Amino acid sequence: LNALDARLKRVERSARLSHAAIDNTAVVVKDGAGGLKGIIGVQADGTTAVNIVNGAAPPQPSAPIVASVLGGITVSWDGLFADGSVLPLDWARVEVHAAIVNGFTPVAATLQGTIETAQGATVVVPCDTPVYVRLVARNTSGTASTPSDQVGPFGPTPVVADDILDGIV
Repeated sequence: LNALDARLKRVERSARLSHAAIDNTAVVVKDGAGGLKGIIGVQADGTTAVNIVNGAAPPQPSAPIVASVLGGITVSWDGLFADGSVLPLDWARVEVHAAIVNGFTPVAATLQGTIETAQGATVVVPCDTPVYVRLVARNTSGTASTPSDQVGPFGPTPVVADDILDGIV
């Protein structure tokens, strides 16, 4: 009886899930209001993963850094956020949007490329006329941030300088 009592006390003091397993199922994570926040384990498509859903919008990215190049522009993101926020754990990417219209709203038609690394990167945007640029951060749930401040217009570097063209005639 003493041996069983000692064993029971050891079991009661041990971590609750130290020997647990998730066998061919998933653990659903919900918030205080009962809304789905994540799924750990087997997903609907049969894969196994930690899937975060319904996450809050990421912070607004810092303004893009734009430079003219032959045939277009380069758009860089420095990996920072406008309000000094830290990178959220469910961050997925930053989208690069460009349009010829001043004050444009980023939509699927203005998407030019994505930056998939939190350290920042540069995307080349082909264009033949000046464009305005904005960045949008997305999390793993697909929720978009507030668009960055707009910069521009920036256009491609001319192949031949204007002062040379003027001297030809």
